[in-house]
Amino acid sequence: MAGQILGDHYEVERELGQQKGRWTLLARNLNTQEQVVIKLLCLDETSDRTT
Repeated sequence: MAGQILGDHYEVERELGQQKGRWTLLARNLNTQEQVVIKLLCLDETSDRTT
């Protein structure tokens, strides 16, 4: 994932962690050059969306 551009605004620097259905990434805002943390969530039809 390193080097991948997300939403034309963020470049992934590295993966910080991964658990079932979610990833935590360290990225850089391409406009401000600030580092940010991004959480990606993967919800499927069998997920309990009330929690």
